[in-house]
Amino acid sequence: MMRRKLLWIAASAAILAVVLVAVRLCPHRPLSSYAPGSTAVFDTKGRLLRLTLAQDQQYRLWTPITQVSPEMVQALLLHEDQHFYDHPGINPAALLRAATATYSGGVRQGGSTITMQLARSGGQAATDRARSAVGAVLFQE
Repeated sequence: MMRRKLLWIAASAAILAVVLVAVRLCPHRPLSSYAPGSTAVFDTKGRLLRLTLAQDQQYRLWTPITQVSPEMVQALLLHEDQHFYDHPGINPAALLRAATATYSGGVRQGGSTITMQLARSGGQAATDRARSAVGAVLFQE
């Protein structure tokens, strides 16, 4: 009986691993295409002359990560997702910690990763946390 249960758990874990790898390897559009962007007009010296609103009435310029200062990236990761490079888009330990704190009557805390937040915020039009988790696996690079 115990051996059968262990085999079932191992098979489930193997199937889950195959599905996650398949999802990660599937081609997907670049992140810059998930939100409308503003149009920027620059002069010949590279100075910004005009910036238009995006379709959703927000100012939004896509900035490649190579043009963002490393200190800014470190500050963002320190505050939002300290284990960003250690998970595939979902941090099970953070989700468990947040659920334990929330449902034990403690201070409510979040457990979502940056990629889950991106998936939920409109990058994937996710309507629930399970879909945002799948979206997070797709977004994580």
